[in-house]
Amino acid sequence: MIRVYEYGCGPGEIENLHVAIEQMRRRIEFWNQLVEIDNDVRSKMEELLFAGKTETELSSLRVELNTLLRSAPLVVGPDEKAKDDQRDTAQISAVRAAIRLKLTEVRRIRRENIEAHRPELRKLDAERKARIAAVQTNAGLYWANRDEIRRNYESARQRAMRRGSQLQPQNWDETGKVSIQFQRGLQVGGAFLKNGRLQIDPVREAAWNSPSRSERRRLARTWLRLRVAANDDRSPVWLNVPIILHRPLPEDGVIRSVSFIRERVGLTWRHRLLITVSEPSRYSARSNIAAGIDVGWRLTDRGLRVAYWVGQDDTSGELVLPMSDVLEFRRISTLDSAIRSAHTSIVAFLGNFLERRSIPVGLEDATRAALGSSSPAAVSYLLREWRRNRFSGDRKGFAKLCDWHKQHVHLWTWQANLRDQLIRRRRELYRRFAADLSSRYGQVFVNDIRVRRLAVKPPLPNINPIPVQRHHRFIVALSVLYRVLESACGKRGASFKLLKCQGATTSCNACGMLDSWDRSLELTHKCSRCGQSWDQDFNAAKNVLRLGLLEK
Repeated sequence: MIRVYEYGCGPGEIENLHVAIEQMRRRIEFWNQLVEIDNDVRSKMEELLFAGKTETELSSLRVELNTLLRSAPLVVGPDEKAKDDQRDTAQISAVRAAIRLKLTEVRRIRRENIEAHRPELRKLDAERKARIAAVQTNAGLYWANRDEIRRNYESARQRAMRRGSQLQPQNWDETGKVSIQFQRGLQVGGAFLKNGRLQIDPVREAAWNSPSRSERRRLARTWLRLRVAANDDRSPVWLNVPIILHRPLPEDGVIRSVSFIRERVGLTWRHRLLITVSEPSRYSARSNIAAGIDVGWRLTDRGLRVAYWVGQDDTSGELVLPMSDVLEFRRISTLDSAIRSAHTSIVAFLGNFLERRSIPVGLEDATRAALGSSSPAAVSYLLREWRRNRFSGDRKGFAKLCDWHKQHVHLWTWQANLRDQLIRRRRELYRRFAADLSSRYGQVFVNDIRVRRLAVKPPLPNINPIPVQRHHRFIVALSVLYRVLESACGKRGASFKLLKCQGATTSCNACGMLDSWDRSLELTHKCSRCGQSWDQDFNAAKNVLRLGLLEK
């Protein structure tokens, strides 16, 4: 079993942080070079494989389908659980059928082109590998970081080729990570001894079992040294990090990798460590009974319902984000609107103020960038340049810009910290829910809803806007819930399975009758055949459980 242990950095200065930051920058630079090479070679390959008129027609059909999907109404109400996508009209179905036929033809032609141009394709791939080898030699990265980027590139390249998309470059913002790997593994005990890549100063056992919380926190403070580079004589360059070892590493575990992560939250930097450990499973499912979980989002009196579960033991329950958290998530959008509004106002003011004045040459580029960009960062850059290039008659404009910057920093910091707190709080809620469920049931079946199709953004203006749903979809972050559930089940020896359960909400769990009604207005429905009344989400969870047991 693979587990990742996360530790925060404690008080104290991180030694050789600048070396780690330089390695992070070079990781980004190396990635961007790989992306540039890959996109160049793939464009040449695409010229050889292009299926001509047939592929052009396929692209036109896909554009037509996308237009239809964006313009068709999404049948959900303001409080409906947005998961039953009912946008399939006859026209959309016809376009999809045409796409399937055309796609079959395109694939046949491309296979023929592969056979016809196989020597040229091999030559291009050999060219790609040679260019990557040359770039890799001059990357200036410690081998562990270089190999990790190379692995990430190869896997991302395969995904992009399957999807027909291109790899994207990354921007350098002074955040990132550095890593080390242990190909053969390192026994946890070896990390507390002297070795060439990882060293942790031991702590007393009272750091984890002392009855005093303050004593535990004090004793858990220690130092971790991570090799991030090498000197000319090949001696290690250590990143010396103060950490809080708030929980012990398993004595019988094997360390596979260690990552030091640097991220920004508002105006502050946060550093943390991730230690990936392979360890024997200490859990077994407490029972062989199963549970079905229906996921989605529905606003109720208690908050935002994210999931409803039903077990074979006739117990049930729900996972709800408290209304206080929902309102705080909405505040993030409110702050974002305030930031955008203030930015629009300051750009308009600066345009009127500066067009009537002769500005220094040193401010011309920054001014054009600030007035033409939608990013507040460009206006902040103008302020920095303006401070160095003051001119006659600029007092009112400069003061106005300083006031905007002060307000912007306040709102942006508030928003960033609030988002970070809410995301962590939501993850902890999900973690507790998943831990409880995976401890009680040996089999967990989850309804796999099609979030990507629901995420299609309609063009503006839209005849059927659904801002509440779209916002709630981001708040619940179902992908996070899926990952947490799968991890918890794997940790405790329970099986985890995603199911495509069409019509889970509308099909009666007792008799199978498929009813149609306004689900946005009626949370509880009475079956038209058997007369049984049920909560929509309870009914859906029962159907998920039934389908999971049938497919075992």
